[in-house]
Amino acid sequence: MNRTSIVIQARLGSTRLKNKVLKKIYGKTIIEIMMDRLSLSKYSENIIIAIPNNKQNKQLYFFLKKKGFNVQVGDEHNVLKRFYRIAKNNNLKNIIRLSSDCPFIDHKIIELMSKKFFKKKLDYISTSKKFADGLDCEMINYKSLEKIYKRAKYRSEKEHVTLYLKNNKNGFKTDELTTSKDNSNIRITLDEKKDLHVLKKIIEKFPEILEKKYISSSKIINFLKKNKKISNINSTIVRNQGLFKSYKNEGINILFISQLMKKTGTGNTIRLINYSNLINEKQFKKYFIINSDSKQLITNLKINNYKKIHITKKLKLNVFKKIIIGFIQKYNIKIIFADLITSENLYKNETDQLFQSIKESCNVKIISIEDYRKKSLNSDLAIIPQFVKKKQTEFENKNLLEGLKYYPFPSEMRKLRQSQKNLKKIKNILVFISGSDPMDVTTKVANILKHEIFRNLNIKIFLSKKLNILKYKEIENKIKNFKNINLNDFSKKNFLDTLKWSHVNIIGEGSILVESIFIKKVVLVIKSLNNNYSNIKFLNFLKSKKIIDLIKLPYLNHKTIFNKFKNFENLLTKNHFKKNNHYIFNKNYSFNLNNLMVQTLKHET
Repeated sequence: MNRTSIVIQARLGSTRLKNKVLKKIYGKTIIEIMMDRLSLSKYSENIIIAIPNNKQNKQLYFFLKKKGFNVQVGDEHNVLKRFYRIAKNNNLKNIIRLSSDCPFIDHKIIELMSKKFFKKKLDYISTSKKFADGLDCEMINYKSLEKIYKRAKYRSEKEHVTLYLKNNKNGFKTDELTTSKDNSNIRITLDEKKDLHVLKKIIEKFPEILEKKYISSSKIINFLKKNKKISNINSTIVRNQGLFKSYKNEGINILFISQLMKKTGTGNTIRLINYSNLINEKQFKKYFIINSDSKQLITNLKINNYKKIHITKKLKLNVFKKIIIGFIQKYNIKIIFADLITSENLYKNETDQLFQSIKESCNVKIISIEDYRKKSLNSDLAIIPQFVKKKQTEFENKNLLEGLKYYPFPSEMRKLRQSQKNLKKIKNILVFISGSDPMDVTTKVANILKHEIFRNLNIKIFLSKKLNILKYKEIENKIKNFKNINLNDFSKKNFLDTLKWSHVNIIGEGSILVESIFIKKVVLVIKSLNNNYSNIKFLNFLKSKKIIDLIKLPYLNHKTIFNKFKNFENLLTKNHFKKNNHYIFNKNYSFNLNNLMVQTLKHET
């Protein structure tokens, strides 16, 4: 068992371009051009073409036999089984896997890859995603192939030979062959008619390829880069669409990840639940992991419609990652959707390291809710649901969606925005700092609103009774003789009803700020966080546009609040408030999260 062979995966049954490997370019079929290119390789004497054993591929079998190629048959749908049986029957020690739709494969890249494979004594190696589509190759030893053959259980892992290994990287010694230039946008492969047109143009430029003369892949790529009209012909075709199709047929599993701590509140988790509610459950299966230090916080949330919910108890992120990785591998997760940045970790590297560890162990796409104040994380797609005036330089080299357009406003709030009428007099006041209110701002506000100058106002204060039982009872006792002040235990329905009722919202700096201005409420922000953790640019912008006003916590008293109310009433008589609110939330304040999921998974899958 001392042989290394190239095994080429081939078939005639492609749905996008039937019989593609037998398509001809100036008299030579695609498979013949590929074999000519490989004849220059040091592995030229050890090439097997592996095709399905069925009637549809008999034409291909006899064609390859007639040309003198070593063609062997195996299972049609379980391609992993086909490769494993061929490797076993031929006593192969190492297998270089290629696809027959890559006619311009470069033997020098294959040999660089195999050199690294042997030097580092690897189980598996592949070309990186920076290589042009059509130069892909991978190499695996027989022991690892046998291991994944015995362990693979999902249909996608059987259709795509090394997918189990990519899904479970921590069980193998792996690496990749990298390249300094990113040519991932170049296609020299054959999936559709547009690709065939491009391949013909390459042969017209380099006809010596048909004479078995070596033309480097870099020359071919440079030609396409200089001739944009040619390279643009097939530039919109999705890479590895077959793998995405397998995922789709199997069911795409999404894992939502959040941390829910008393100190940082429920904002991140509620926002993530709102994102998950935008997901089409026929198209995706949803899972949820929450790392929390409070059972009460969990019971307050409306968590349903998930295949499985896993709650961990206040784990450090380096321990939490092991739970996540195990969950990904157990439930065949393909996309992670994480909302993990809080005031506690905003300026730390914990989340970056978590995502990096997940990527090193699993074959998964990561979508993360990020913050313009934090350097970009190791995610495939960053969503910054904050108002930003200019593109964030830290995110320029990755997929980024930014702006309040991407905030997951629940359907109830969208209806509220549409139903809001013009207001001229302030009468109803809602107070909600946050569910947990760790700085006890609610108590301070409640004490101030007992002042006689507020007696003509109707005031409803919200606080989570489960999270703040002592504070709740204290406030309840203090306001019991004030008929115009009502204390409410936070619940989603009660809170939404009060949002319809209120004229002014006195709030903290969390998600409720964005939601309040979205539904066109007059907003008074109590600024309790220091500038490192406040979204101070956003607050100042909103204030400059006269959409909100704010009071810093040390200056909070009955006079400052009363004066702010008077200013609000003056503003409401003008058109600035409505006009500026429309500027922030223009007509395009909705987005299709399902499409974003699909695009992220398709991108370099």
